[in-house]
Amino acid sequence: PRMIDPRSPIKLRIAVVILGHEGGGIRRFLLNQLAHSAEHGLDFEYVCLHAGPLHDALRDAGAKTTVVGGFVPTVYPHGPLLAFARWLFPGGGFGATLRALRNYFAQNKPDVIYSHFLHTHIVSALAARKTRIPVIGQVHGTLNVRRLFGLTRIAYSLALACSLDTMVMVSETARKSLWGPARRKARMIYNAVDVQAIEQRVAGAVKTPGRAIIVGRLGSGKKIDLAIRALPHVLAAGIDCTLEIVGGPADDSSAYFRRLTEEVAAWGLQDRVVFTGPINPPYALLAAA
Repeated sequence: PRMIDPRSPIKLRIAVVILGHEGGGIRRFLLNQLAHSAEHGLDFEYVCLHAGPLHDALRDAGAKTTVVGGFVPTVYPHGPLLAFARWLFPGGGFGATLRALRNYFAQNKPDVIYSHFLHTHIVSALAARKTRIPVIGQVHGTLNVRRLFGLTRIAYSLALACSLDTMVMVSETARKSLWGPARRKARMIYNAVDVQAIEQRVAGAVKTPGRAIIVGRLGSGKKIDLAIRALPHVLAAGIDCTLEIVGGPADDSSAYFRRLTEEVAAWGLQDRVVFTGPINPPYALLAAA
């Protein structure tokens, strides 16, 4: 894609293909991206497969959103290829989504197509095949190089390499977990860290012995349940400690949160484990741990 001077009246039009109900880090990422788009000469338009919380948040923030339809099955964190295969079955919605996106791209002719999931990478690439619009995908997470003797990693990498012109990643470890041509297509964009702001937040913090903290979205991929199950072994070794779990959603709307609270009760750790909910930024808390 061409480089554009932010001062120029010409902007790069980017169609962001999303499910519409994303939450957690991706929702926050896209909203932050939207907030800074104008200063970089970027004009985002959001093509949503569903109306949902992310669609509503983007619309409320002033973004141009369009719901094109097309059902996508739930993305299971431990089986992205299986989830995608379900989408291909009759009634799964793949064909409807493909036609809807193809019509949108033909009518609106964005400069770039951009997405965040294997589902949307593949269907966007197929829909854009004859338009010559470049497809850029942000790839999240690290592939498991051992699952099914590494075949899952190879299949996932090949699907990415065939679908995307360029991949954007924010982790060198995740990039190295890709296989073959997918790794060669990946481009690193490192997260900016405001060191001065962090130093100001942690000034004067005093370490508390035995205070352990986990920070992150409460999702099964974070394996917070392992930390809870490890805590009794640490205590049995004579190490006096507590565990604070920082992140959300820390309420009954989250099945994983309910599972974590059950783990705490089963191990009798109610006086050792605290769920704080989201704390942003968490720097001072971390500095005291």
